[in-house]
Amino acid sequence: MAEYFQPSYYVTGLPRTRGAWLAHYLDKVTDSCEHEVGLRLMQGDKLTYRSSYGQKHVGVVDSSFPIWCKMVWDKSLPIVIINRNPLEVIDSLKKEFPSGIGNAFPYMYGEIVAEALLQLEGVKLLFNNVLEVDYDDMEDRMEDIVSHIGVPKHRFNKSEFEYMNRFKITVHPEKYLRLLDSGNISGRAALLFG
Repeated sequence: MAEYFQPSYYVTGLPRTRGAWLAHYLDKVTDSCEHEVGLRLMQGDKLTYRSSYGQKHVGVVDSSFPIWCKMVWDKSLPIVIINRNPLEVIDSLKKEFPSGIGNAFPYMYGEIVAEALLQLEGVKLLFNNVLEVDYDDMEDRMEDIVSHIGVPKHRFNKSEFEYMNRFKITVHPEKYLRLLDSGNISGRAALLFG
């Protein structure tokens, strides 16, 4: 069992909201940013205080954050929620997983997304430093996102952002299958780790 830092900010939202790309970008402008820490937490790893790591801006981008957000000690930490139209999320899930995954079939995607929306509402109630950004406005509001999580303005480089934004970063579907094979997560839950 490994122990991971207690991050200084979190970014979450429904699955299929460019989380992998956002984690990659934030890793460049902050001290460190991890994608999908929840996968390791589901397997028994623990969060520890970040002070022992000596880094100021260490973060997590994870669509499963609403599932494990109660593990976060400091409820005043900055949270960014990326809001995307649920129907677009369902369409994206159907394109990515047309046959379903595990015991979650495509006709269940709407129910899974509705459940995830309720969990996101819980995050809004639990934390008091939340910035909500619409998926379609993410590029225009990147400076707001970086500022909200506490990164100094001089670390936001518009030209580097525009360059990186040209690339699509995807998370391979085999990740979901490995998660299912581990036996401690259902297909329904695996879709929330996207």
